Parts: sequence; structure tokens; C-alpha cells
Amino acid sequence: NNLLRNVDLSKFYEHLLEDHSLRKKLDIKSKDTLTNKIYRGVKPHHSFHVFHIYKRTGNTETLHTLNTMNECRISWGQVKEIFPDKLIVQYNPLVIENEKVNLGPLINREVFYNLNDQGFLKPPATGDWVSIHWGWVCEKLTLRQKNNLEFWTNHHLNLLGKTYLN
Repeated sequence: NNLLRNVDLSKFYEHLLEDHSLRKKLDIKSKDTLTNKIYRGVKPHHSFHVFHIYKRTGNTETLHTLNTMNECRISWGQVKEIFPDKLIVQYNPLVIENEKVNLGPLINREVFYNLNDQGFLKPPATGDWVSIHWGWVCEKLTLRQKNNLEFWTNHHLNLLGKTYLN
């Protein structure tokens, strides 16, 4: 979206180094890698953090695996089947091809949207687009929102070099 397109890269870089204390936390090589990525066009989007900050920063400070990257990124899926507490969606998982992380071919996946009659949205309709995070549906997406999410995911995947993942 336009907010991301208009981010001042030097301010974003300073924000990462100063506000998140990366200047103290990163070694010289990691800082140089981050600098290179900033000036190649990464943006403050969740996909940047998932794909380019390799250490998980939630409950544990462990390195991401392909599975945790796939679960942590905000993905999108199209609703194919609806059950009382879960959906079957068709989505593109992350895969490693030629030593790079990419979006793989469409597959069906089970995701949750309701637990004990509590959830983030009302039951969607077959064909709806939804966002997914850690196996849970977050919200119903318009086609424009889905396309933006796909664009920024691909943008940050394309800036990712050869992967360290197994």
C-alpha cells in the first residue's frame, strides 16, 4: 500500500538500530547485511521481520525454521470448506527451491477460526479470502487486501538471498 511505498529508508534503518537496539545486538557482519537489505528496499511489513530477522523474538529467541517462517508470516487462503470451528483453505506454503525460500504450489490446509464459539470473524463463505497467522484465521480479506499481502510477501521473499534453512 502507499504507506509502505513512502517509508523513508534512512529513518527506518535508524529506527531498527536505535529503537530496537540492533546496533548493540548485531555483530558487524549482521549489521552490514541489514544495511544492504534496507537500501535494497525492505519495508516495515511483517514479512520483512519473518524473512529477514532470523531470530524469533516472541517467547523464545531461537532461529526460524521453514515451518516457523510459514506459520509466523501472515499468509492468505481461499475458503474451500467450512466446519463449526475450522476451515479448509487453499494456500501457497513456503518451500525451498534452488536454495531459496519461495511460495510453493497451492495446497489445502486446515485452519481454525473459532474456539468455544469465540473467534476473530463470523463464519466466512466458500470462496472468501482470509488471512492466516499461526494456523488461525485473522480476518476476511478483500481482493485488494489479498493482492497487497501477496505483493509484499513476494517483495520480501525476492530480497532474501540463498537461505540458511535446511
